[in-house]
Amino acid sequence: MKRSILIGICALLGVVPASAQTYVVEGLYRDQAKASENDPGASLMSRLDISAAFGDTEKEIMLPNGTEVQLLSDQARRMVKVQYEGETWWMDARELRFAESNPPGTVDVLAGLDFSPAPMEMHLADDTVAYANTMERGTAEWAFLHSLVPPVLILLLVAALAVLLWRAAPDEFHAGMTPLRRLALWLAPVLMLAVAALEAWYLLRMGGESYWWCSLYYYSKWGTALRWVPYALVVIAQWYAFAHFYMLLNNVVRKTTVTGRIWMVGLTVAAVAVGCVLAFVLHPDWAESQTLDEAVAWTRSWALYAVVLGLVFPIIYMCVKLRNPLLGVLAGAAAWAFMVVSVWLSVLFLAASWTMLKAILIPLLAIVMVVVFTMFLSRFKTVKTGTRRVTTRTVDDDGHVVSESTTYHDVTHTEFK
Repeated sequence: MKRSILIGICALLGVVPASAQTYVVEGLYRDQAKASENDPGASLMSRLDISAAFGDTEKEIMLPNGTEVQLLSDQARRMVKVQYEGETWWMDARELRFAESNPPGTVDVLAGLDFSPAPMEMHLADDTVAYANTMERGTAEWAFLHSLVPPVLILLLVAALAVLLWRAAPDEFHAGMTPLRRLALWLAPVLMLAVAALEAWYLLRMGGESYWWCSLYYYSKWGTALRWVPYALVVIAQWYAFAHFYMLLNNVVRKTTVTGRIWMVGLTVAAVAVGCVLAFVLHPDWAESQTLDEAVAWTRSWALYAVVLGLVFPIIYMCVKLRNPLLGVLAGAAAWAFMVVSVWLSVLFLAASWTMLKAILIPLLAIVMVVVFTMFLSRFKTVKTGTRRVTTRTVDDDGHVVSESTTYHDVTHTEFK
């Protein structure tokens, strides 16, 4: 009897924590979170269905922050199954917070899940972590990066930079140095470095979530398209500023002499040599690399080489071009960093554009195809070319005609209008 009671108590204790896991909705970017009828990862292809042009392919609801749901999943993963008002839904685990109303002893299944937008760790050969891209929820950095402040600040800085270089750009009538252009030679690199630093921090910490305002998961189709526009403007303005910065240098600064070109080429070759030496010094046995760790170490060496070459070359070029070491280092570092983040931003912009493509263009394309096909069919017409007589006879077993009937049919053909 005692053994049965003990077994029952143990079973009860094992069931309570698993069946009483309550979580509170806490949206990442809004005051609500989305719950989907199906697992968004498993139903990805359904979002590309042409029927999406005429309506949603799955049922979704929006739950306000503070709503309590019951967790049905028994393991920590990105998308989890929950129960709300007797119905089953799929939600992003990052938008759920362990409720304080859970009874003592309840296990938080999602406690071990890394909520960082771009979780990443870099290990050295001795298995020590050299860099960990983790971000704790609830910190000031989390609140700042998950708000619209960084994108808006980047937009303002890039706009200021583009306007400055647009106003300072030389033309065929005023090609000389002016006070505005002299200011732009110093202020533009400072703004470029500020944009590069802010974007590098944001992109590195947020990863694929860097364009969350263009995500179909968080916004509607038209909302995604509208938020895509300022993103496109920032990318265009950055490359515009990058091109006009070099136009300003090439048209305002004095021409580089032959001696200056020789020094620039010589120092560039020296930079390449230094990068190669660094690669061999950091990993001298690269030719004998057999393991993955050795290959990774050699890759890091070449990465350092690329950084050295990529940074030294524009600095050398700017120093020779501007004939001012301080301004040359500032302009060279700014141009290199600005170009790197611009390429990085452009790659993510292509991903955001694909999201916008799925949201708007594919449904519109489906509608246009239906309209064009309908118009194409309307261009055909049926034309009468004559009459055909058809005689039908009924005969008995002996072959005698019992009845006879004649009908007339129009002979037509279809032609293009």
